Amino acid sequence: MTDNNELQPATRVICVGLGAIGRAALDECVRRDDVEVVAAVDPARAGEALGSIEVVGSIQELTDAQLDADVAIVATGSSVPAVAADAQLLIEAGLHVVSSCEALVYPWLRHGETSSELDAVARAHGRAVVGTGVNPGFVMDVAPVMALSVCIAPRAISVTRNVDLSRRRPQLPEKLGVGCTVEEWQRRADGPGLGHAGLEESAALCAVGAGWSVGSASFERGPVVADGSVIGIREVATVDAGDGRSVSLELVFSMEGEDVDRIVIDADAGVEMTLTGVHGDRATVARLVHAATVVAAVPAGLRLPIELPGWAGATAAVVEPQAAA
Repeated sequence: MTDNNELQPATRVICVGLGAIGRAALDECVRRDDVEVVAAVDPARAGEALGSIEVVGSIQELTDAQLDADVAIVATGSSVPAVAADAQLLIEAGLHVVSSCEALVYPWLRHGETSSELDAVARAHGRAVVGTGVNPGFVMDVAPVMALSVCIAPRAISVTRNVDLSRRRPQLPEKLGVGCTVEEWQRRADGPGLGHAGLEESAALCAVGAGWSVGSASFERGPVVADGSVIGIREVATVDAGDGRSVSLELVFSMEGEDVDRIVIDADAGVEMTLTGVHGDRATVARLVHAATVVAAVPAGLRLPIELPGWAGATAAVVEPQAAA
């Protein structure tokens, strides 16, 4: 067995966006021996010192030495237009881009033109861009697509994810309208910003990963209520993939919830999988940092998280074939 640390230098990372997830990703990069943080960007924290790193306010302020990195982890917006400009700047500077942007897991669903433009820039510069996290980016899309490989003639993909909001960062219950009356929640639901982002993209990614078409789709969102007060949210996204095939994803966040995920593949030889204890914030950080270590292995362009190697980072052990006795 050989240690790849002897063969590969640490992945040099720039962290862009230092909110709860971005800062946690930076801390995880610092903790790991196979990753080196060379710069951090956040206009709200410009001038702060994070260990040996001084935060700058914009990508344009990064020096040539700081831009001599491998990957940027971008934890800023949730929509493709919100991150596309920064991603393009970083690509043109020679970096791969890994982002927590939820819509980036299947960006062509809503933003085909912007996605095609970003894809063209990435291909022209020989760099890859990918969106990932735990959801979207693993539990409700990547994991079921991986499960398809042990199925025969799959017909339907169903995933239910239940999340205990009491274990998540405080900003998330507020974003989901926890504590509102039903009437207040409904008023907020009519505007932007309320709810989880990316469930429809996950459903489309499941269909694409199965080799199916992305046909007619539906989405619904409603409050989870107890004693007249909103304690969570329920969302359902479905895709009719044609020829009797379908994808159905149900996501429930609740202050009285339980962290459990169930994946069911209906097939001639199907499979059911249950995951417990997947902590959304920590798992998202793990996915982002893992993606940063492997993104250089995928082809240039705007890629999908189902294309990332499962576990083959810079520190992965390589088992050498044994000589015949």
